[in-house]
Amino acid sequence: MLTAWNQYHQLITAKGAKAGQPYVCPGCHQPVILKRGQQKLAHFAHQQHQLCGSSESESPEHLQGKWFLATDLRTIFPRVTLESYLHAIRQRADIRCDQVVFEYQCSPLSTQRLSERIYGYAQIQLVSFWILGNRYYQQRCTASSVQRFLRFRKTIGYYLVFLLEPQNQYRLRYQIQLHDHRLQFQERSFTSFQAVQHFWSKEHLQTKKPESLSHVTKTVARRLQHGQAPYLELQLSCYQAGYNLLGCPLIVHWPRFQSPLMKPDWLGWRVRCLLLLQTRREIAVTTHYQRSCNLIRRRATYPCLHDVNNLIFAQFEVFLTALIRQRLVQRTPTGVILLKKIPWFSDTSVKLKEITKQEGK
Repeated sequence: MLTAWNQYHQLITAKGAKAGQPYVCPGCHQPVILKRGQQKLAHFAHQQHQLCGSSESESPEHLQGKWFLATDLRTIFPRVTLESYLHAIRQRADIRCDQVVFEYQCSPLSTQRLSERIYGYAQIQLVSFWILGNRYYQQRCTASSVQRFLRFRKTIGYYLVFLLEPQNQYRLRYQIQLHDHRLQFQERSFTSFQAVQHFWSKEHLQTKKPESLSHVTKTVARRLQHGQAPYLELQLSCYQAGYNLLGCPLIVHWPRFQSPLMKPDWLGWRVRCLLLLQTRREIAVTTHYQRSCNLIRRRATYPCLHDVNNLIFAQFEVFLTALIRQRLVQRTPTGVILLKKIPWFSDTSVKLKEITKQEGK
């Protein structure tokens, strides 16, 4: 902890505390010890065997990053409180700036615990913003431990904010998106959070040219060959309808770039949509959307996103628009109806030849 109460019930920072004076934890009211050393920033620690629900062992990175963040945020917010203890929810916020709480997360945190923390703040009308430490920066963006912190802005798409210590440097990974099955992102460095805010206040989404569709077609073939469960399940659905997954129509791959939320089912939801259309000719979009939504949310959870269902539904709208533009389907009051049969390829080689022909135009 970087703050504690003195004998006069005043909140004191460890940096300005005097040795030999009594201090207590604002959360549990138990005595704490002032510590100063070479490895860690000056801080308060509970005595051995003391239990405190609002406190946990903190790394030098967390202590230093929290101090830097509080100092930096004072250039933006008029009131910044370091380690604000919220009695109503028995939770200690790293930094509180009016109605916004900033959390600097360095240690592992489960989805359930993250959801509980966010919900706790929301109960008392506080918005939480999570900034990630070095451990998360070194992990792949595809890791569920990182993805659960995803946020979204129209100007930069899906994004994550990191604070790297001891450099005191922010890293913004933005326009996080799927290019077919692979996750891609842009990255920028900043020296202040104000600079991060200024950056995302303007449009920074870039249009990229996709690589050849032959790569993703071969990838699907390899994953089937290696017996990966999601692809085998999808192939079984295709077989039951009289088709081969490796021969799925090219329209299934459009748009080539999509939301990272679709990663658990990046290809399947579009293939199943076509299979339903081929067998029923008319489908209720909301029904198919809800099935895919449930599947995606069973495999991944995004506590930092407040409108996950709408963000996923937006992907359905983009795909349906592509089908409508190709005059393959037409909207109805409840969904879409198939206008003409969509041909599938007999095998991978035939599909690859068509891809070469289309991309050579």
